[in-house]
Amino acid sequence: MKLVSAKDLMSGMKVAKDVENDAGGILIKEGTSLNKYMIDKIKALFIDYVYVHSDEKPAKTQEKKLREDIKKFSDQYNLAFEMTVKLLDTQKKGKILDMDLVRSISTIVMEQIYQTNNILGRLFSQDNDHMYLYKHSLNVAILSGIIGKWLGLTKNEVRRLVYSGLLHDIGKLQVPQSILNKPGKLTDEEFFEIQKHCLFGYQTLKSKHNISGDVFTAIAQHHEREDGSGYPKGLMGSQIHIFAKILAVADVYDAMTSNKVYRRKFSPFFVAEQIAQNSYGILDTKISRVFLDNIATFYVGNKVALSDGMVGEIIYIKPSEPTKPVVKVEDQYIDLTFENVTIEDILA
Repeated sequence: MKLVSAKDLMSGMKVAKDVENDAGGILIKEGTSLNKYMIDKIKALFIDYVYVHSDEKPAKTQEKKLREDIKKFSDQYNLAFEMTVKLLDTQKKGKILDMDLVRSISTIVMEQIYQTNNILGRLFSQDNDHMYLYKHSLNVAILSGIIGKWLGLTKNEVRRLVYSGLLHDIGKLQVPQSILNKPGKLTDEEFFEIQKHCLFGYQTLKSKHNISGDVFTAIAQHHEREDGSGYPKGLMGSQIHIFAKILAVADVYDAMTSNKVYRRKFSPFFVAEQIAQNSYGILDTKISRVFLDNIATFYVGNKVALSDGMVGEIIYIKPSEPTKPVVKVEDQYIDLTFENVTIEDILA
């Protein structure tokens, strides 16, 4: 790590310590690769020096390492996905839950959480929309674990959280497929059947398996909401276990950013905006804030489709407005905070 003058900063340098403004807000997070816009921003705010990593590798070496990392994650994800399919299909047949398989999947997920750079970018490049329940179960396990890590939970707590995410929808195996895959609006009776999956999962696992109590509780409560509007018991605030609160955010995010039989997926930034709005009374405020503050930075560098038909690249995420980044379209910088333009989709 070395201290570099703002005038000597170059695109591609990787930030070694958070770059902060005078108020202590984070402008650029540690680990971010600088680009021209970020460097201009640093100079415009009269920030004199920035800590960067001193062991930068040649661009070709970095690209090769990136390709290797992407392939490793994809291979691990696909293996965990195949295991998840086997796990849930075995349970669907009424057999005893294979806890060895649960532990094997969780071991892969834990490695991804603690060792993979840009894990969210890798995660949402995986395409298994044709097998939604399996993909969703694995993704919620990964997302919940990431949030737990960001919240400072111990590794043992994160592992139990991963168990909770992986098994959170196991009760849906007892709900008729005709209801789960219905392309149109559910009737009140059908929605009531869907709501039963929380208790189905809790009862099935609790009666047959020696799993930690907080895992059972999270599975039963992951659709409860802070204001009591959730189900199955209408619990409020402190009555809801922290694991269930984390699952709720992960569940909403993955569900809304995935294709369903009855609708197309929403943009991650649209979903982040919904989570931000729901963090006041519906979803836990602290967990939502930690999630939003961290997740947005993973999309720096991604190409995006804008609502005006243009295609651009996300080049800066403002801490004060994590859901409205600065996007570069050709030679123009567009700050979505001040423009009537939204991100429709993440392209790459």
